[in-house]
Amino acid sequence: MSRPIHRRKHGTKKKNVQKNLCNRKKRASKKGFFCKKIVARKQIIHVTIPQGALGSVGPAGTVGQAGSVGAAGTVGSAGSVGFAGMVGAAGAVGNAGAVGAAGAVGAAGAVGSAGEVGAAGAVGTAGAVGAAGMVGSAGAEGPAGMVGLTGATGATGATGATGPAGTLSVNRIYVANFNSNNVSVIDGLTNAVIATIPVGVNPAGIDVNPLTNRIYVANVNSNEVSVIDGSTNTVIATLLAGDGSGDVTVNSATNAIYTANFNSNDITEIEGLTNTVVTTFTPVGGNPFPTGIAVNPLTNRIYIANFNSDIVTVVDGTTNTTITSIPVGVNPFRVGVDPATNLIYVSNFTSNFVSVINGATNVVVANIPVGITPGEVGVNSSTNAIYVPNRNTDNVSVISGLTNTVIATISVGINPNGVGVNPITNRIYVTNQDDNNVSVIDGETQTVITTIPTGARPFAVGVNP
Repeated sequence: MSRPIHRRKHGTKKKNVQKNLCNRKKRASKKGFFCKKIVARKQIIHVTIPQGALGSVGPAGTVGQAGSVGAAGTVGSAGSVGFAGMVGAAGAVGNAGAVGAAGAVGAAGAVGSAGEVGAAGAVGTAGAVGAAGMVGSAGAEGPAGMVGLTGATGATGATGATGPAGTLSVNRIYVANFNSNNVSVIDGLTNAVIATIPVGVNPAGIDVNPLTNRIYVANVNSNEVSVIDGSTNTVIATLLAGDGSGDVTVNSATNAIYTANFNSNDITEIEGLTNTVVTTFTPVGGNPFPTGIAVNPLTNRIYIANFNSDIVTVVDGTTNTTITSIPVGVNPFRVGVDPATNLIYVSNFTSNFVSVINGATNVVVANIPVGITPGEVGVNSSTNAIYVPNRNTDNVSVISGLTNTVIATISVGINPNGVGVNPITNRIYVTNQDDNNVSVIDGETQTVITTIPTGARPFAVGVNP
């Protein structure tokens, strides 16, 4: 076994001793020896010595005195809690405590099923009568009862006094006299001029609204429209139109009046109720020189003959916008419309034929040769006949609207231009410019039955049937 060897150690040899011990420790670890620590101060050095054989045990030494009690060590951490003990026996029941405050009322329970209806009580006295309720809507009308027997005719009463004369003008023909600046009014029953009405300068176009008994005259060189009251044969308004207002047409369905102004190349619209100009619009660009205008009151389409551009422009009368332009002959001059067939007839001044336009398709369906230099176009919707005066041949071509062919040619005066038709009497009125008169044609026989003197150079005709 190892025994301590006490040896004083000088400072000069401390490092060498430690070094030697470390070297020994390394070697001893290889031989199975162990190395012990050398304590400083009085420096106890443990030296490893090879163990010898165990000696016998020596006698026990005397017991030394007990050393003083060392300081108490630090308290150890508390141990884990032990298991709970057995529950003791229950103590005696104490006196009852005071009654606590009442708890909040609980929610109501579900309503139980209704009990049986009790017996009806005695009827009370009648209350006061309430106010009358609203009258209900009328019920459906019942079937008509049987017609009773006709009663005996009563005695004829006394004849009443004669009423005042009516103001409606019927069977009146209005002739625009270009050089005398007036309008001749002809009674269609007597074929006599009954009034002459002064108008603007060079009246060249005229039309009538039979519903309002108003006559509208386009004065080409004063650029205005004269409005005539047919009941008094007086001018009641003069309205400024465009430059060169050479023709006029009336839409009796809308009471709108339109003038074709060939110098300003536009159209003036007039409101017939107030006699005011509503608007002026240009249907087509360039210099078309519009010389003729007509309207179909059933379709509210306006047809304009443009003399220089050889087209007929179709305008929507509701919006005054152009729908289309239709090529026709050379120098289209005037336009006539048959509302019953929706066909439009255009006289072509230089190509000497009449173009027929289908108003539904806006397509030319026929070109009908007539005389030389055709003027205005008159349409008889009752007989489906169309009348075209020919200026240079002094006659009138009669076209069948059914076959689109000329069925008669009627000689009239010199340089015929204007034409008007009364579909009720089947009379046709043709102005002879150089003769200063009007030829009256019987539409049944297609012959001239009379001639009526008018103003100077009668140009156009309007009829109130």
